[in-house]
Amino acid sequence: MQLQLGEKIRELRQRDGRRQEDLAIALGVTPQAISRWESGGGYPDMEMIPSIANYFHVTIDWLFGYNDAREIKINEILRRTNDELASGGDLTACVEFLRSAVHEFPSESALWLNLGLALSAESLRRIPVKSKRQDKDGFLSYDTAHNAQNPMAHEAIEVLERALTMAQSPDDRKKAVLSLTIHYATMGMYDRARELAAKQSPIDASREFILTYATAGEERALHNGNLLLILLRLLKLSLVWGLSTDTDTRTSEYGVQTLDQLIALYHQIVPDGKFGVAHGDLSDLHVFAAITAARLEDRSRTEHHLDMAIAHRTAYDEARTSNCITYTAPLLRSIMLDGRILPPHTLHPFAAMCKNIPKPMQEELKKLEKYRPLFAD
Repeated sequence: MQLQLGEKIRELRQRDGRRQEDLAIALGVTPQAISRWESGGGYPDMEMIPSIANYFHVTIDWLFGYNDAREIKINEILRRTNDELASGGDLTACVEFLRSAVHEFPSESALWLNLGLALSAESLRRIPVKSKRQDKDGFLSYDTAHNAQNPMAHEAIEVLERALTMAQSPDDRKKAVLSLTIHYATMGMYDRARELAAKQSPIDASREFILTYATAGEERALHNGNLLLILLRLLKLSLVWGLSTDTDTRTSEYGVQTLDQLIALYHQIVPDGKFGVAHGDLSDLHVFAAITAARLEDRSRTEHHLDMAIAHRTAYDEARTSNCITYTAPLLRSIMLDGRILPPHTLHPFAAMCKNIPKPMQEELKKLEKYRPLFAD
């Protein structure tokens, strides 16, 4: 018990970013006493155990290692709310559920992160972000006066800022940073957005990039393949953002052709059509190409891209049922992953994107049964 208790105290202290001196002051003991407990050279008086548990917001049972029920409950909360976050629907109940969860488990950073992400998504569902034409050059900017009137978005910022200070994993930090940056920018807090962005590593210093230098042989091929898929996804996002920001190019032949060329690049890298997780990216690209073609009143190309988007969405959903996704494309053949861990690519956000197709074209497309679900209210 002695060794386990000391390990738990050290684990909790490091989790919360506390120094031994901080804990010593809170408990009224010396830092040397804390050091002895953590190294197994002694243990605190039993009368002090409740104070230690309260300090770290855990139960006494957890301190002594009897935490199975607690961990099971937290993992179930995360599983349920991760599924709800991926659904893209009404998250009102999810938000309230997570508010109760962080009240019960205030030291669990993953719960705070999910609450922040749920507040973020629900705030945008209730009051969508608005943009406006910025200048004569045709670039769009955020309507910050409108967007700043969203009280749930302000709450999301507060929660995400807290989650960021608590986050243990790089992936959790990334989620918090991305969501915070978007909220800062859409609400006109550009200085805070830039400050947060400046603290992040450049692309060529990322974990995925450095791993290609840190390894050799087949392991390097694996990391290089993963990096290639990530870079393709980033290129997709950058292109979509660029077309969305420039009102002229997003309604131009240039816009459609540029999207088509990026789609062709995916096919060049994966010539056998076994795209795995990239089916989701291709589905998104075809939707945006369909929207751009529809703005040009090109019915044929709009239907082609919608058909391809649906096909890739279906293939992505099928990949999610596989316990081992493999690639045969030369640059990706070392990659293997469990498709069951992939998030769902649900119809709701797909349909939400399709709402950007001009109304007259929507009415024409609704006449065909296969497209009606895309425009359902």
